[in-house]
Amino acid sequence: MNFLSKEEEYELLVTFNDTGVAYSKNKTIVDLFEEQVAKTPAKIAVVFEDRELTYQELNERSNQLAHYLGDNYDIQPDDLVGIKQERSEWMIISILGVLKAGGAYFPIDPEYPQERIDYIEADTKCKICLGETELSKFKESREEYSIEKSASITQPDNLAYVIYTSGSTGRPKGVMVEHASLINYIKWAQSKYWNGSSPLNFGLFTSLSFDLTVTSIFLPLISGGELHIFNSSTHVTTILKEYFESELSFIKLTPAHIGLLGQLDLKSEKVQIAIVGGEKLEHTHVEILRKLNPAIRIYNEYGPTESTVGCTVKEIGFEKEAILIGCPIANTQIYILNEKEELQPVGIIGEICIGGNGLARGYLNQEELTKEKFIASPFKEGERLYKTGDLGRWLPDGNIEFIGRKDDQVK
Repeated sequence: MNFLSKEEEYELLVTFNDTGVAYSKNKTIVDLFEEQVAKTPAKIAVVFEDRELTYQELNERSNQLAHYLGDNYDIQPDDLVGIKQERSEWMIISILGVLKAGGAYFPIDPEYPQERIDYIEADTKCKICLGETELSKFKESREEYSIEKSASITQPDNLAYVIYTSGSTGRPKGVMVEHASLINYIKWAQSKYWNGSSPLNFGLFTSLSFDLTVTSIFLPLISGGELHIFNSSTHVTTILKEYFESELSFIKLTPAHIGLLGQLDLKSEKVQIAIVGGEKLEHTHVEILRKLNPAIRIYNEYGPTESTVGCTVKEIGFEKEAILIGCPIANTQIYILNEKEELQPVGIIGEICIGGNGLARGYLNQEELTKEKFIASPFKEGERLYKTGDLGRWLPDGNIEFIGRKDDQVK
C-alpha cells in the first residue's frame, strides 16, 4: 500500500533531485587536460621534491609513454594497465600515458601483501603493469617516441580507471569507472570548489588505491593548478604537517587524517578549503580543522567508489549544527528506499540508493554481484540505481542525514 501523497512523491523524486547540469558529455578526461595544456603550456603542473614539470612537459612525456604502450603492448580501449609505483612525478605521467594510449589504469599499492597484488593482476588480465622495471625500460628509450599526441581512440563510455575496494567478502572487487562518469564528477567539483581566480593547488599524499586521489590529481590538472606530490617514504603525520605549512590552498582528506592533525600543534591559514570523504565526519574533526584555521571552509563529501568519488555534498557551517551529507551533486539522484525498493518518506530511515551519470559500469568479472548491487531503477525507465548498503534519511529541507551501515561491514 503506497501511503505517500502525490505531492510527497514529487518532492522525493523531482524536487530533491533537480540536479540537471549541462557538461561535456562527448569528451574524455584527456581532452580536458589537453585543453588546459593549450591554455597554460608554460605553467607548472607537477612538483615532486626538487623536480618540476610544466603542463607542456607533462603532456609531451605522457604522449611519449602513450606511444611506447601502443607500440609495444597494442593498448586498446578498455584494456587495463597497472600502476604499481611509489609516489613521484612519474606516477602522474603514467596515469596520463595510459589514458592517452586509450587504456584504463588500475592502481596497485606496492605496500599491499603479495597475495593481494597477485590476485588483482590476475583478475584484471592486464597486458602490462607499469612498475619500476617497466618505467626504466621506457626511460631508456623515451627519446625514440614522439612528443606529439596520437589519434584518440577513446570514447566517453570507455573505462578511465578500475579501483579495487576491499569488499565484505574478503576478496577485493574492481569497480569500473568510465570517462563520462569521471567527467561528470570532476566538472561538478571544479564548479563547486573553485572560484576561477585563486590557484587550485592540491597535494597528493595518499595511496593511489583510494579514489580521493582522483579529486587531488585531476581537479588541478584541468584547471591550471599545481599538483604537489609527497614522498611515499615520509610518514603521513610529517606529510600533513608539511602540507599545512606549505602554500597549498586545497586538501582532500579523510576523518582519520584529521585525527592525526589533531595530534600536531599547528596553526595555518594556508589551506583554505578542506574536502572530507571516506568516513563519517564528526564534530571533533570539524573542531580540529577550525583550530588549525578558523576561516577554513569544510565540505563533507559522501559517495562510494561505485558512484565515482562523490555523489552528495554539504558545506559545514561555522555554528555547531548536525553534520549532514547534504544534497545530490550535478546529474545525480538519491533515493531512500525500504527493503521492497519503495520510497521512504521524509524523516524515515532507509537504504541510500544512487542514480544518475556518476554510476560505475559495474564490478570487473563479477556479473552476479553487479546485478545484485546495480539494479534497474523503479523510477526512470532504462536507468540504474546503485544500492550502497548505507542508511540515511531525507530531512524536510532536502538534505540527507547519514545514519550508518545496514550490515556489519566495517567502513
